[in-house]
Amino acid sequence: MRKSDDRILTTHVGSIPRSPVLRDLLVRQDRGEPVDVAALAREAEAARRRLTEIAAPAKALYERLAPIVGRFCPGLAHVPYHVSRYVGGA
Repeated sequence: MRKSDDRILTTHVGSIPRSPVLRDLLVRQDRGEPVDVAALAREAEAARRRLTEIAAPAKALYERLAPIVGRFCPGLAHVPYHVSRYVGGA
């Protein structure tokens, strides 16, 4: 498996890397085992903050390019799924 310190790698569409702690909590929850809900909430929030920080430059680029793309490719800009899927677009 490839490793990167400057980008998110995915194994398939819709998957994101998770911290080992968050992954273990989610696996235990899926198995129906008892899970510390407060710890799960803390880890999920930490992951959300990390991903928001990582995606900030791409989101800023999206926001700068959206009006330009909208003028030249209105159909593409109308539903920018391919961009918002990865950067949390508008």
